[in-house]
Amino acid sequence: EHTPESLADTGATQVCQEIMELEGTLQGLKATMVCAMLNVPWSTYSGHGYPATASVSELMGKTFEREGKKHVYLDNTFRLSTATKAFASLARSAVKEDLNNDDGESKTKVVALPTAVAQLFQIVADVALEGYDDAEEDAYTPDEIAAEHAVAAIVALLPTLTKREQPARRSRLTETACNHLMQVLKSYSVKTKSVATKAKAKEISEKLKENGDSALPVLEASYELWVHYNSSI
Repeated sequence: EHTPESLADTGATQVCQEIMELEGTLQGLKATMVCAMLNVPWSTYSGHGYPATASVSELMGKTFEREGKKHVYLDNTFRLSTATKAFASLARSAVKEDLNNDDGESKTKVVALPTAVAQLFQIVADVALEGYDDAEEDAYTPDEIAAEHAVAAIVALLPTLTKREQPARRSRLTETACNHLMQVLKSYSVKTKSVATKAKAKEISEKLKENGDSALPVLEASYELWVHYNSSI
């Protein structure tokens, strides 16, 4: 089995790095996905990780689209579960780098794009709330595997999502966001069959409850985008 270290020794990682430089191309995206799936070190990604995060986040958005009240999963090149898994891998890589290299610049914050986090919320909510909408013969089937990866990504991003505004202040929006998300996670825990994912969902809820008494800027921005997304359909 190949590891990031063994691939680096063969020069494969360097080849992927060079291909990743082809931003905006399918080849560059594929190289980024390969590196993410292999859990390569954060330093592998150029531009402080911004291009890689943006491309995988954009892929999630393109793979998951809505038409009216129906969700349409576009399986052109990658599945939603594959895109979400890659994003979760990027998040874990960023967290590992933050733990091993405290240079004052949060890599986790780079991955915690509000637009991407809002997508993660929606993917989880789709599974949590399945069956609550009016039944239709052609109703979509939420991607449960993608939701598991989304939960894993949210767990990894908790340090940024629960970072309090300074100076600290109470925020009604943060309280609303935390309460709403905890309700969704509670419903999701009932639906998912994965014991490990149930534990992750519980961890997210506990962190939200613990930090919801103070304004959480990144969480608020992500939550507002998610709410706007749902209200606009």
